[in-house]
Amino acid sequence: MNRFKLLILAIATYASVSFGSEEEFLGWQTLTIKSPERVETGVVTVEATTNALSITKLSIEAFGRKTTLNEAELKKLEGFPLPSCVLTHEAGYAALGGHTVHMKLKRIYYDKHAKNTKTEEIVISVPKAAAARITKRNVP
Repeated sequence: MNRFKLLILAIATYASVSFGSEEEFLGWQTLTIKSPERVETGVVTVEATTNALSITKLSIEAFGRKTTLNEAELKKLEGFPLPSCVLTHEAGYAALGGHTVHMKLKRIYYDKHAKNTKTEEIVISVPKAAAARITKRNVP
């Protein structure tokens, strides 16, 4: 009787494994995000284009002006997936440009030397009264 149960279990396992389908992510070629209008930021619009390897074009419109990243700035975004995009805003400090819109991208990867996963975030900050800046940081 035990052999019969083992045979049934083997057949059930084989059937469930061999006939299942696997999902795959659909990559993004372009991204357009448009926020509702806010008194502090106006309408925030993000437009991005990507190829299989990197983000090739990125612009953020906030506070009535458009900021487009140049080639050197886009290079800093390599390895960060566009689908991880999150938009936030904050009041900010006057000395740093005041109210600020942030676009955040995150990546998780395996560090073979440390033998664990690492999480990094890159933030594109667009202040109302200062130039945009890009900050990269490790996330605990």
